[in-house]
Amino acid sequence: MALRPLGEWLQATDEGVLLHTQVTPSASRNTIEAPAARDDGQVRLRIKVRAVAADNAANTAVCVLVAKWAEVSKTSVTVARGATSRQKLVAINGDGEALSARLNALAAALADQAFQAR
Repeated sequence: MALRPLGEWLQATDEGVLLHTQVTPSASRNTIEAPAARDDGQVRLRIKVRAVAADNAANTAVCVLVAKWAEVSKTSVTVARGATSRQKLVAINGDGEALSARLNALAAALADQAFQAR
């Protein structure tokens, strides 16, 4: 898998894109917020989901929320790494170049208003 970095939180691959995320389970609502630097300097896309971090519920909620935000099918989004961690690597399968362009534009809009889904 060849990686082509696009930003610190987004990488294009031959199969699609990888999103470096910071997930908060048991939140008051499902939201995706603008990428932000953590205390250690790493930039992560911030995702908050209402689901609890048990029985894979939060991971499923993350995949559903990212699919809605990116306007892709739910089956194309998976948690590639970090299933039991708040730091997750989320994979979206598809055309990496087209996805990365769309996601960069969507992330830029997050600076003004977070994406919310019901």
